[in-house]
Amino acid sequence: MPYGCLTPRRHYVLLFYNQAKITYEPQFRVIRLTPYAESDNFVLVESRVRRAIWKNQRQYLALTCPEEDNLDSCRVVEGAIIGVSGAIYTGHTFNYAPVGDSLAVVQDDYTLIIRTSTPRAQHQHQHNLDDWLDAPIAAVEWLPSLLYKD
Repeated sequence: MPYGCLTPRRHYVLLFYNQAKITYEPQFRVIRLTPYAESDNFVLVESRVRRAIWKNQRQYLALTCPEEDNLDSCRVVEGAIIGVSGAIYTGHTFNYAPVGDSLAVVQDDYTLIIRTSTPRAQHQHQHNLDDWLDAPIAAVEWLPSLLYKD
């Protein structure tokens, strides 16, 4: 049984299998519900999609891993209803916050990429936390905003 997530207005659904399976069906599909139409996203067909979320009505983020046991092969893809809309990051987990279009990607055990956007520019910083952490990064979470309303 595939996983799926609806857009906030429930017009589109991301449908994906997060377990490797032998099938003729695509592993990742974008489906428009009103009116009904299916679209294969060929960028992600070759990879196992572990997680996918909607950024807004037309764009999504997907964590893809071609090799199930090798987290170094994973990528975070910024996609759109048709094709890839943004960057592709190397990383094995991510989190997104709509405020500031903020994306955090765990690139490896001690490296974090933070990408934020404003209407005029996009800022990306890579942080090596090797000297600050005594254990590898397991997950990344955004806290609720103190200054802006979500």
